[in-house]
Amino acid sequence: MLKGLKISLLCLGIAFTAWLLAIPEAKAANATRPNLVNVNIPGTLDIDSLVYEFRSPLERLVLGLFDNFIVQKNAGRWQFLASQEMDCSFNKAPARSVLSAIDYFLNKKELGPSQFETVERIHYRDCSGNINLTEMIVRRGSNPSIPSDSDFRRGKRRLNLDPGTTFSSYQLTNGRNEEIISVQSSNEGEGMLEMVRLFSQDFMKSILQWDSGRLYKRYTFYPFKFEYRMPYYNSTVEREIPVGSIEAWQIATTTSAGPDQIVNYRSTADGFISRQQFQFKLQENAVEKGLTRIRNIIDYHMYYFPKAQFSVGRIQQNRFKEELELAQIQLLNNTDINLVRNFVRKALEAIEAGLLRIEDNRPAE
Repeated sequence: MLKGLKISLLCLGIAFTAWLLAIPEAKAANATRPNLVNVNIPGTLDIDSLVYEFRSPLERLVLGLFDNFIVQKNAGRWQFLASQEMDCSFNKAPARSVLSAIDYFLNKKELGPSQFETVERIHYRDCSGNINLTEMIVRRGSNPSIPSDSDFRRGKRRLNLDPGTTFSSYQLTNGRNEEIISVQSSNEGEGMLEMVRLFSQDFMKSILQWDSGRLYKRYTFYPFKFEYRMPYYNSTVEREIPVGSIEAWQIATTTSAGPDQIVNYRSTADGFISRQQFQFKLQENAVEKGLTRIRNIIDYHMYYFPKAQFSVGRIQQNRFKEELELAQIQLLNNTDINLVRNFVRKALEAIEAGLLRIEDNRPAE
């Protein structure tokens, strides 16, 4: 009888201990599931930030065309005319001649009950009138967004999903119809999936999920190799690393003081790592070893579009202003601190080298 009582008390003690240990997990599991649209774990990058890393030259091109040349619109074509004789790529262009053009097509169709698809196709015509680059952007959902006129004139494209958009894709091709880069973002039920491909090869995949009170994002990087050959240009890029990943998860728990947020970081190579190490790996593997190389390729294509000395200052000013705005957003969101640090360092180096000139007309304080 006494032995049976001891066993019962022992079992009760074990059960009580297990109940105590389960309280934090239960509280985490009962945490409210967040809306994953436009959600970022500190230290990670959203899809628009990644796209900006390679697409910024196109933004500056469009802004410069609208800002510095005579603009004419005919149906879906925007034409940009010279106000004076000038060089356009390798040719002399007389005043009032067409320097460049943007063909813009937007198609919207119904996929099913309350489900629609929009397809944007943008052809960028260079100084020879040829299609040099083409962007195609597809969005699907109950109310897929399209760019405002202001965004279009500033060359901006937004791929982050919103409540009315469950799928978006971006593709950039050259005049030979070769895919340079593609980006896809979709809301996969319990998670958000993003995929980046370079020259039709898997480059990076990320998935954001909510699981038992834990907000979780994993980046997976793939080995790749590509060679890009164009007139007067050749680039070979290779990443030989085996498939690897880095991940961040944010645990939402409830304490006596209110909601508590704990963020942990880990990599397949090093196990648990600091936030700074996580951001360094993200910067190195996503930006420096891939997206920066794509930006360099787009910079090459920009040589075939009109440039004028009188337009450079404004374009550069807007570029620096937009980069400052992006850095401010990253600081306000307490994310991408390494990217902000690199931007400040490069800006200081550019000032010292005379590549960036700042005229300070503010009144003395």
